[in-house]
Amino acid sequence: RKTDMHFMLPLYEWGVTQVIDENGYPRVERKHIKEEYLAAIERYRVATKEISIQLGVQWNPQARETHRILVHHLRVPVEGRAASGEPRQGREDLFANVYLFDNSDLFYQIYPGESYSLEREKQSAAYAHAVARTILEFGIKADVIQAHESYAGFMPFIIRNHPDFREQEIFKKSAFIAFSHSMIATTIPKYSQENNWILGLDGVEGVAWEKI
Repeated sequence: RKTDMHFMLPLYEWGVTQVIDENGYPRVERKHIKEEYLAAIERYRVATKEISIQLGVQWNPQARETHRILVHHLRVPVEGRAASGEPRQGREDLFANVYLFDNSDLFYQIYPGESYSLEREKQSAAYAHAVARTILEFGIKADVIQAHESYAGFMPFIIRNHPDFREQEIFKKSAFIAFSHSMIATTIPKYSQENNWILGLDGVEGVAWEKI
Protein backbone atom coordinates (compact mmCIF):
# COMPACT_ATOMS: atom_id res chain seq x y z
CA ARG A 1 0.00 0.00 0.00
CA LYS A 2 1.37 3.38 -0.99
CA THR A 3 1.98 5.78 1.87
CA ASP A 4 2.25 9.52 1.31
CA MET A 5 4.68 11.33 3.61
CA HIS A 6 4.27 15.01 4.42
CA PHE A 7 7.02 16.91 6.25
CA MET A 8 6.26 20.37 7.66
CA LEU A 9 9.23 22.48 8.64
CA PRO A 10 9.90 26.08 9.63
CA LEU A 11 11.96 27.95 7.06
CA TYR A 12 14.46 29.40 9.52
CA GLU A 13 16.49 32.53 8.87
CA TRP A 14 19.27 31.33 11.15
CA GLY A 15 20.50 27.89 12.10
CA VAL A 16 23.48 26.36 13.86
CA THR A 17 26.21 24.09 12.60
CA GLN A 18 28.81 22.12 14.56
CA VAL A 19 32.43 22.68 13.62
CA ILE A 20 35.79 21.52 14.97
CA ASP A 21 38.08 24.31 16.12
CA GLU A 22 41.84 24.50 15.70
CA ASN A 23 42.34 22.58 18.96
CA GLY A 24 40.15 19.69 17.84
CA TYR A 25 37.18 20.61 20.04
CA PRO A 26 33.62 20.82 18.70
CA ARG A 27 31.74 24.08 18.90
CA VAL A 28 28.52 25.48 17.49
CA GLU A 29 28.39 28.38 15.04
CA ARG A 30 25.35 30.45 14.15
CA LYS A 31 24.76 30.50 10.42
CA HIS A 32 22.39 32.29 8.07
CA ILE A 33 20.70 29.41 6.26
CA LYS A 34 17.58 30.69 4.50
CA GLU A 35 19.33 31.48 1.22
CA GLU A 36 20.51 27.87 0.99
CA TYR A 37 16.90 26.75 0.66
CA LEU A 38 15.86 29.20 -2.04
CA ALA A 39 17.27 27.16 -4.92
CA ALA A 40 15.55 24.02 -3.65
CA ILE A 41 12.29 25.90 -3.30
CA GLU A 42 12.47 27.09 -6.90
CA ARG A 43 13.45 23.65 -8.19
CA TYR A 44 10.91 21.50 -6.37
CA ARG A 45 8.03 23.87 -5.57
CA VAL A 46 4.56 22.67 -6.50
CA ALA A 47 2.62 25.54 -4.99
CA THR A 48 2.78 28.39 -2.50
CA LYS A 49 -0.23 29.38 -0.39
CA GLU A 50 -0.71 31.95 2.35
CA ILE A 51 -2.28 30.85 5.61
CA SER A 52 -3.18 32.87 8.71
CA ILE A 53 -2.79 31.74 12.29
CA GLN A 54 -3.96 33.45 15.46
CA LEU A 55 -2.01 33.43 18.71
CA GLY A 56 -3.09 34.80 22.06
CA VAL A 57 -2.52 38.29 23.47
CA GLN A 58 -1.33 38.66 27.06
CA TRP A 59 -3.82 40.15 29.56
CA ASN A 60 -6.66 39.97 27.02
CA PRO A 61 -8.20 36.48 26.77
CA GLN A 62 -10.54 37.42 23.94
CA ALA A 63 -7.90 39.08 21.74
CA ARG A 64 -5.89 37.34 19.04
CA GLU A 65 -2.80 38.36 17.09
CA THR A 66 -2.87 37.33 13.43
CA HIS A 67 0.28 36.10 11.69
CA ARG A 68 0.46 35.39 7.97
CA ILE A 69 2.68 32.56 6.79
CA LEU A 70 3.66 31.59 3.27
CA VAL A 71 3.64 27.81 2.88
CA HIS A 72 5.88 26.48 0.11
CA HIS A 73 4.88 22.96 -0.98
CA LEU A 74 7.86 21.08 -2.40
CA ARG A 75 7.76 17.68 -4.09
CA VAL A 76 11.25 16.28 -3.49
CA PRO A 77 12.45 13.06 -5.18
CA VAL A 78 13.69 10.41 -2.77
CA GLU A 79 17.01 8.77 -3.49
CA GLY A 80 18.54 5.77 -1.79
CA ARG A 81 19.50 2.15 -2.40
CA ALA A 82 17.33 -0.63 -3.71
CA ALA A 83 17.04 -3.97 -1.93
CA SER A 84 19.88 -5.23 -4.11
CA GLY A 85 22.18 -2.59 -2.66
CA GLU A 86 22.51 -0.80 -5.96
CA PRO A 87 22.13 2.99 -5.98
CA ARG A 88 18.60 4.00 -6.84
CA GLN A 89 17.96 7.22 -8.70
CA GLY A 90 15.10 9.52 -7.73
CA ARG A 91 11.86 8.24 -9.25
CA GLU A 92 8.80 10.25 -10.13
CA ASP A 93 6.62 7.93 -8.04
CA LEU A 94 8.93 8.03 -5.02
CA PHE A 95 8.99 11.45 -3.42
CA ALA A 96 8.43 13.38 -0.21
CA ASN A 97 6.03 16.28 0.23
CA VAL A 98 7.79 19.07 2.11
CA TYR A 99 6.00 22.19 3.38
CA LEU A 100 8.19 25.10 4.45
CA PHE A 101 6.69 27.75 6.75
CA ASP A 102 7.99 31.13 5.66
CA ASN A 103 7.63 33.89 8.25
CA SER A 104 10.84 35.54 9.43
CA ASP A 105 9.27 37.06 12.55
CA LEU A 106 8.09 33.71 13.91
CA PHE A 107 10.74 31.38 12.52
CA TYR A 108 13.93 33.39 12.57
CA GLN A 109 16.07 30.77 14.29
CA ILE A 110 15.82 27.28 15.73
CA TYR A 111 15.37 27.12 19.52
CA PRO A 112 15.18 30.88 20.20
CA GLY A 113 15.63 32.27 23.70
CA GLU A 114 16.12 30.13 26.79
CA SER A 115 14.86 26.58 27.17
CA TYR A 116 11.61 27.48 28.96
CA SER A 117 11.14 30.98 27.56
CA LEU A 118 7.96 32.55 26.22
CA GLU A 119 9.92 33.28 23.04
CA ARG A 120 10.40 29.57 22.43
CA GLU A 121 6.85 28.68 23.45
CA LYS A 122 5.49 31.22 20.95
CA GLN A 123 7.41 29.59 18.10
CA SER A 124 6.17 26.15 19.15
CA ALA A 125 2.57 27.39 19.33
CA ALA A 126 2.89 29.03 15.92
CA TYR A 127 4.22 25.81 14.42
CA ALA A 128 1.30 23.78 15.81
CA HIS A 129 -1.26 26.20 14.37
CA ALA A 130 0.57 26.29 11.03
CA VAL A 131 0.59 22.50 10.72
CA ALA A 132 -3.15 22.25 11.36
CA ARG A 133 -3.95 25.07 8.93
CA THR A 134 -1.72 23.57 6.26
CA ILE A 135 -3.35 20.15 6.53
CA LEU A 136 -6.74 21.77 5.92
CA GLU A 137 -5.58 24.21 3.24
CA PHE A 138 -3.79 21.57 1.17
CA GLY A 139 -6.37 18.84 1.76
CA ILE A 140 -3.89 16.40 3.29
CA LYS A 141 -5.25 13.09 4.53
CA ALA A 142 -3.61 12.96 7.94
CA ASP A 143 -4.05 9.38 9.17
CA VAL A 144 -1.06 9.62 11.52
CA ILE A 145 0.44 12.89 12.78
CA GLN A 146 3.92 12.66 14.26
CA ALA A 147 5.06 15.30 16.74
CA HIS A 148 8.85 15.24 16.81
CA GLU A 149 10.71 17.31 19.42
CA SER A 150 9.53 20.32 21.38
CA TYR A 151 8.64 22.64 18.51
CA ALA A 152 5.96 20.11 17.49
CA GLY A 153 4.81 19.34 21.02
CA PHE A 154 1.65 21.47 21.01
CA MET A 155 0.21 19.90 17.85
CA PRO A 156 -1.99 17.25 19.50
CA PHE A 157 -3.33 19.74 22.06
CA ILE A 158 -4.08 22.48 19.52
CA ILE A 159 -5.78 20.10 17.09
CA ARG A 160 -7.87 18.41 19.78
CA ASN A 161 -8.96 21.65 21.49
CA HIS A 162 -9.02 24.54 19.01
CA PRO A 163 -12.58 25.16 17.72
CA ASP A 164 -11.31 25.54 14.15
CA PHE A 165 -9.79 22.04 14.20
CA ARG A 166 -11.43 19.79 16.77
CA GLU A 167 -14.65 19.30 14.78
CA GLN A 168 -12.95 18.67 11.45
CA GLU A 169 -13.58 15.11 10.27
CA ILE A 170 -10.03 14.79 8.98
CA PHE A 171 -8.67 15.32 12.51
CA LYS A 172 -11.26 13.16 14.26
CA LYS A 173 -9.74 10.19 12.46
CA SER A 174 -6.10 11.15 13.06
CA ALA A 175 -3.79 9.30 15.43
CA PHE A 176 -0.84 11.02 17.10
CA ILE A 177 2.68 9.80 17.73
CA ALA A 178 4.95 12.00 19.82
CA PHE A 179 8.57 11.35 20.71
CA SER A 180 11.94 12.91 21.33
CA HIS A 181 15.37 11.45 20.69
CA SER A 182 16.92 13.49 23.48
CA MET A 183 16.10 14.03 27.14
CA ILE A 184 17.59 17.50 27.46
CA ALA A 185 15.65 20.66 28.24
CA THR A 186 15.92 22.03 24.72
CA THR A 187 13.87 19.14 23.39
CA ILE A 188 11.42 18.63 26.26
CA PRO A 189 10.89 22.00 27.93
CA LYS A 190 8.26 22.60 30.60
CA TYR A 191 6.70 25.97 29.91
CA SER A 192 5.10 28.06 32.62
CA GLN A 193 1.31 27.71 32.78
CA GLU A 194 1.15 31.48 33.13
CA ASN A 195 2.11 31.73 29.48
CA ASN A 196 -0.49 29.36 28.07
CA TRP A 197 -2.40 32.37 26.75
CA ILE A 198 0.00 32.31 23.77
CA LEU A 199 -1.80 29.21 22.46
CA GLY A 200 -4.81 31.32 21.50
CA LEU A 201 -7.28 29.23 23.49
CA ASP A 202 -8.07 31.56 26.40
CA GLY A 203 -11.79 32.17 26.60
CA VAL A 204 -12.61 29.11 24.46
CA GLU A 205 -15.13 26.67 25.93
CA GLY A 206 -14.34 23.00 26.23
CA VAL A 207 -10.54 23.26 26.33
CA ALA A 208 -9.03 20.33 28.25
CA TRP A 209 -6.33 22.38 29.98
CA GLU A 210 -5.60 19.50 32.36
CA LYS A 211 -4.20 17.50 29.42
CA ILE A 212 -1.63 20.02 28.29
